[in-house]
Amino acid sequence: MRVALALLFLLVACGETRVRTNVDAGTTVCVPACDGLECGDDGCGGSCGTCPAAAPICTEGTCTIACAPNCAGSACGDDGCGGSCGTCPSAAPMCIANQCVATCTPSCAGRVCGDDGCGGTCGTCTAAQTCTAAGACLDPPACNPGERRCAGADDYERCGYEAATSTMRSFGPAIACGAGRTCSGGICGGGCVRPKILFVVDRSASMTGAAWIDVRRGVEDFVREHQTKMPLGLRMFPSGPGCTAGTIHAPRLDNAELVTNNLDTPTGDDETPHAAALFGLSSAFGAPADGHVVVLITDGADSCAADPTAARREAEVLLRAGVRTYVIGVGGIADPTALDAIAAAGDTIAHRAVGDGVAFAAALESILAALGPCGPVTGSGAVGDACTAAMDCAGDVCITDGLGFGRTFPNGYCSRDCSVMACPSGSTCVPDAFNSNEVCLKSCTDGAVCRMAYDCYDYMGDGICFPNP
Repeated sequence: MRVALALLFLLVACGETRVRTNVDAGTTVCVPACDGLECGDDGCGGSCGTCPAAAPICTEGTCTIACAPNCAGSACGDDGCGGSCGTCPSAAPMCIANQCVATCTPSCAGRVCGDDGCGGTCGTCTAAQTCTAAGACLDPPACNPGERRCAGADDYERCGYEAATSTMRSFGPAIACGAGRTCSGGICGGGCVRPKILFVVDRSASMTGAAWIDVRRGVEDFVREHQTKMPLGLRMFPSGPGCTAGTIHAPRLDNAELVTNNLDTPTGDDETPHAAALFGLSSAFGAPADGHVVVLITDGADSCAADPTAARREAEVLLRAGVRTYVIGVGGIADPTALDAIAAAGDTIAHRAVGDGVAFAAALESILAALGPCGPVTGSGAVGDACTAAMDCAGDVCITDGLGFGRTFPNGYCSRDCSVMACPSGSTCVPDAFNSNEVCLKSCTDGAVCRMAYDCYDYMGDGICFPNP
């Protein structure tokens, strides 16, 4: 008796057809594949079964019931299964909301697109726009969060919300790269950064004890060490029992005494208003420039804002204005995910978690290292002195163009932004013609004290050293 030896079984995925080759017999046999199937092709030209009348439709090997038309209360229109609930008569030829009506008045008040309520349209949007449910054409986002592009050879722009309540993002003001640096691909390069740092410090009740000792000592040591290298400032929060933030002490050089004197010890105030603490900080930095940063120091989640994204949105507003936000989480952090979101919106990836004073000090130094700061300011920087860059001036402002004054300032003019910091003795705060800049100009009684190409001009009864025409 000859024994047929099956040498090959080949499974074909589609239809699970099994083809068996009998080598000895020299024949190929198709084996039907109907495992798990109720109906349909068996892969060999046969059937896996016939569907009953109760479920007559075969869908991918399964018997299903037919679609049940639904025309309850409908005189016309779609029946839900691709059919019709009826045709309207000539006396009421229009089908509106599945009812036949003789007339229909389009409703397009306040709408520029979408359904007019009568089967027509209130208009169409451009190909790039989308029509909202309210009938408004919505433009595509002008840019993506945090996106950056060069605005010129030595400045750039960031994308974000202009205000926390904004619904659309846009590019913000030009952000200066700084002296000797140029912009390429939205990134400033070619030299060191002149940072300005504003500490925003939580003084709520949970910050008492060892956490506060570590924070106070760390901030004090940092500002004393670096006050000659960069402007430093402070804001505490909350300012009292409610959800408000404290006074903004704008960043300036040699500011250690002011910062340390205003590091208020935490009390029984329980609220933690992150969004309020970040609100309005960009104006404290003056003209936007690379290297402006906020360092938010906290141990908790925002307990005040109704919108859980409010603090994140404030960080995005700051970024659009050229201010990045770093976040340091102290001790047992209540909501690390929320702190990460603030840091990400501020273009610093994630918060830095610290558990003691050593880790806190290291976090501050790591932030400084990431900025790539320049060395100490070397210029005398008195108001009215010549300068080529802000680093030459104690007030961190070097006027080289006309601003809004309509004149250039030959060989530069050291100044200070007096919209955020009072002018030093011997100078006067002067707004430009458009009230868009307020700067300190050197006081004088006659032209003898002014530099060459400058003279003593009257301003509101006071003399100021100002460029000659």
